[in-house]
Amino acid sequence: MKTRLEEEFGKPGVAWFFHLMSTTQASKLDGLAYSTLVRDSSSQLTYVPYHSLFMLSLISLKFTTSKDLGTAANYKGSAIEDILYNGVTASLQTRHPKNTQKLLRYRLPGNNGDIDVAGFNETNLVLLEAKFWDSPTIASLELELTKFEHHIEYVQTHLADLGFDQRLKIISIFFTPYAPFAKWHDILLLPSISAILSFLVTRFGPRPSTLIVGDDKIRQFVQADTKERFMAALDGSKISPDIDEDVYRIQDGVVDELEDTELVVYVTAPSGRAYPIICDVNDKVAADLRSSGVGPGTVIRMGLHNLLGGWAPTQLCCFRVLKSSEETKGQRPEWTLILENASSVPDEFVLRNWGDELGREILDFIQKWHIDFPKLLVRLEEKGQNYLSGVGVALSFQHKADHVEQCSCGEVMGLPKQLSDQLRASSSDGKLRCKFCDTELESKIRKLSGGTGGFLEFADLIELASQRERPAKEPAEN
Repeated sequence: MKTRLEEEFGKPGVAWFFHLMSTTQASKLDGLAYSTLVRDSSSQLTYVPYHSLFMLSLISLKFTTSKDLGTAANYKGSAIEDILYNGVTASLQTRHPKNTQKLLRYRLPGNNGDIDVAGFNETNLVLLEAKFWDSPTIASLELELTKFEHHIEYVQTHLADLGFDQRLKIISIFFTPYAPFAKWHDILLLPSISAILSFLVTRFGPRPSTLIVGDDKIRQFVQADTKERFMAALDGSKISPDIDEDVYRIQDGVVDELEDTELVVYVTAPSGRAYPIICDVNDKVAADLRSSGVGPGTVIRMGLHNLLGGWAPTQLCCFRVLKSSEETKGQRPEWTLILENASSVPDEFVLRNWGDELGREILDFIQKWHIDFPKLLVRLEEKGQNYLSGVGVALSFQHKADHVEQCSCGEVMGLPKQLSDQLRASSSDGKLRCKFCDTELESKIRKLSGGTGGFLEFADLIELASQRERPAKEPAEN
């Protein structure tokens, strides 16, 4: 990141910028929630907190996915508001006391604007405004704070009209990544989602919840023996019109850890990445999990309940074992989930991970050369190779060789078609094997090629790929 910025803006300014962003701390990493970067002076390491990576990923959207800056900005804003809403729900009520409407992007009457996120209990009403700016000025920040203050004043004087207890005390929070001061009038400025959630938990504690038995229709659906996979969550309202939206979900996942009252399971995010969720379980479900042999690596179909409205916490109401831990061969839960995705919904998995343009090229590559894609992914995992780059390397073979073939172990090779036919003819069973399965492969190639053949090292392959001819309309410097 730093090198790329230096190329565009010069080293002095970028060095100054990173110096301001980072904080020199002891090894305990104090103040993590309030820092964009944290430097550990004892180890000379710089840590990037998760919330900073999240900010970076959303900022990058502006330059990649969306060509329209306004669209990208709106996407970033709504994504952060959704995360804040879920976090606030863990400590406060986040549905309107009268009409149960979500207090998310809540429109005020007339031309009085809206409130990004709100939550309340018996004595307090918390109002949050989120401004996710790359580089705000003090003037532009104070302008937005003034607008927010007007919204707060309107809510304060119209609590009863809006359906709230007029005795509620308002606490206002303004989120912006680069907060120049801690407070503006009565508005708290907090620089990270982590800081906001920490403030709420410290101030209000976790919101109490009660585990339920669960809906019979959800249980019947989960237990049904169907070949359809639900790597992406299916909302319970799709199963029956009697089930409200955003109350239940059906989703397949891979168990990571089982404790007395909790289950940690990896599921697939909308982006296609694997991430863990913690599910509360009642005594009966916990006993059923153990009696069914559920443990790390087990693939299960889950009936999940939204306990408080923000999916934090989440309850596992029912389940069905889809694949035992013995069948997953001790693989990491994240990797098992990747393979389940690649096997059950290969096209969707590829397009989500590599995007539409490159994803289509990969799918064409798989079809053209009859590649067993899950087997290739397993092979990359066995070699300890990142599957995203590994598939890219396999894809490059077709650009420098006129034939691509897959070994029975899953390894993908690029080689001349004539050489492939000769190697297959010299094999006792007529099969072509990679250099890992056939230790004599290189000597065979040298013999067939008159001593000139051999293997390309990875660095050589990258060098050749960089010299690939480009369309004439593309500028030479690119």
